[in-house]
Amino acid sequence: MNTELYLIRHGEAANNVRQNYIAGRSNHFPLTEKGVEQSRKLGAALLDIGLLPDVVYSSPAVRALQTARHTLNAMSLKTLIHEDDRLQEQDVGEWVGRVATEVFTDEQVAEIDRLGKEFRSPGGESFNDVGDRMQEWAESIADDGRIFAFTHGGAIRCFVSKLQSWSHPQTYQTRPGNASVSLLTRTSGDWQLEYIGKDVEEIK
Repeated sequence: MNTELYLIRHGEAANNVRQNYIAGRSNHFPLTEKGVEQSRKLGAALLDIGLLPDVVYSSPAVRALQTARHTLNAMSLKTLIHEDDRLQEQDVGEWVGRVATEVFTDEQVAEIDRLGKEFRSPGGESFNDVGDRMQEWAESIADDGRIFAFTHGGAIRCFVSKLQSWSHPQTYQTRPGNASVSLLTRTSGDWQLEYIGKDVEEIK
């Protein structure tokens, strides 16, 4: 069976509009009004092109679950949402809530550049750690047809980075937008990247 995996980044959330703030997972942050509208428009556009899911998964973060619910409501679907911790955003450990400009000193940036995708903040995950757990999740879902997974920008880029063997700079510079869609397909065991971070208007 051909598997289509649509990785959907949550809509704009309260943490996205906080300047100079390291949010990490911060699972309690809800969508903004703009994020709610983005989610509803996403659902309406997906319905318009007949792109309906067979199975739906979500990160347990409030912003991801809200995006999933608003999107599915706009599609008039009551599909069960399966929560999975492996769809969480990158854990940045002790850096959560810190001021970004205070953390990313020249020395810290040099250390990140030196270790690349293996760098971990204190108590946190590396890009490779995130890619590994995302791949573990993807392999566990078997062949379920068309799958929607509501997740996070960092999780998406780390997963694709692992599959595509991207460099650290390419991974870091890839920033899927809020309520964007990325598509992976699998036909004979291996995942193939079709596109990453497209606005729904771009996939019609």
